[in-house]
Amino acid sequence: MSIKRWLAACLVLFLLACSLPAYATDWVAKVTQQSTVYAKANTSSKVLGKVKANTVLTVDATKNGWARVTMNGKTGFMKAANVKKTTKTMYVNVASMAVYASNKTSSKKLAAMAYGESVKMEATNGEWARIVNGRKVGFCKKSSLTSKNPNTMKTTVYTQSANVKVYKHPSTSADLKGTLKKMNTKLTVVAMFDGQTWCRVKNGSQYGFIKKSDLDTRKYDGYSTARGAGGKAIAMDWWKSSIQSIFPRGGTAIVTDVKTGITWKVYRGGGTNHADVQPKTDEDTRAMKKACGSDYATWHRRAIWVSIGGKRYAASMNCKAHGDGSISGNNYNGHFCIHFVNSRTHGGNAVCPLHQAAIKTALSAS
Repeated sequence: MSIKRWLAACLVLFLLACSLPAYATDWVAKVTQQSTVYAKANTSSKVLGKVKANTVLTVDATKNGWARVTMNGKTGFMKAANVKKTTKTMYVNVASMAVYASNKTSSKKLAAMAYGESVKMEATNGEWARIVNGRKVGFCKKSSLTSKNPNTMKTTVYTQSANVKVYKHPSTSADLKGTLKKMNTKLTVVAMFDGQTWCRVKNGSQYGFIKKSDLDTRKYDGYSTARGAGGKAIAMDWWKSSIQSIFPRGGTAIVTDVKTGITWKVYRGGGTNHADVQPKTDEDTRAMKKACGSDYATWHRRAIWVSIGGKRYAASMNCKAHGDGSISGNNYNGHFCIHFVNSRTHGGNAVCPLHQAAIKTALSAS
């Protein structure tokens, strides 16, 4: 072989080596034109199939003009000139992902990325992934990444109080990103984390994490922050079911007025034939008053849902404060009555048909 031909061959091998690093690491690559995939690194071997241009796969070796490629768990060989190195968009799928200077946890920690953030993955090697941001290169655990975008939501929500904390990661021990000082600040939820406990929110061009309990799809109306359960309402017989143990004396529940959708918290202080309850706070009293409207302070029956333990039960209430009440500071003098299926009045020890009709209304409305 002449020196000129030898130099030309070396140049080709050098260019191939520059375009795709050799062995050990799985590099993300893109097919530049439709290509044939062979079982071995020669055209006389079995043809495994063809791949279209722009197909993304991984390459773990280049040698003698051939690239060993893997796609969908299957490995084969194709001409190295038909693939070039690229990146693949991945997403952080843990609360906080450490990014290191090399593929060792003992190396310098460059950053901590939050759930839902996107990265460009260039290669993988064992349990590690090589990620790039412009000219900057870092390494993270491959198990902390997913190709599935979690940011699929576009739900408008509002802060339910002033000074709501926004965290960099979904944890109260994480650094604060800021504080939303105004109640009813409008935000967009793009993803949920940790069993619906945390919301990844967008505020303008900024992202952060807020506890779900600090947000609601409705603006806070200055009354009660209680939120009732969803789903089909359940009919519970006061005497034959377990409702008296589900809602015992000393227990708390959330009442939702069927007609208005307004909710508030109540405390069961007593009652034998039915539940005698009181609004827990002044805000709850104001919410009840708003829901009842002109019925407030009357014996008029209203269809309600009673939420306890994530379930809601069909019930009926009157709007009249009467008798005693053990809570002070709730601006409510006495208690009101909540009836369930076949519960009875205390005065006449009788099933009230008006309450039973309201319970049926609550059942059909759920």
